[in-house]
Amino acid sequence: MKRLGEIVPKLHAALEKMSAKNYQQAYYSPARDTLGYFIRTELAAAQVRARLKDGPSFGTEAKAPILAPQDKVLVVEIGTEYDAREYKGKIDPWLRNH
Repeated sequence: MKRLGEIVPKLHAALEKMSAKNYQQAYYSPARDTLGYFIRTELAAAQVRARLKDGPSFGTEAKAPILAPQDKVLVVEIGTEYDAREYKGKIDPWLRNH
């Protein structure tokens, strides 16, 4: 939990920069050890991952990567065709509006 407190502000700064402030938290786990975001960006999935894991911290003053080697990252690209209407969370409304 302490580690997330250190990472999240840096993560938000990087997401703001990568997405021109077009991002939203999608979920977090009950234990708050897993979280996810939606971002709209022109970057490819591999570029997003690299900017979070391969540092230096993109969009921040930090000199090291935001995420450590043991951190896991899943980046999924969603195009104009998708179907999330059965999901009762933030996914469908966010995708329809972005």
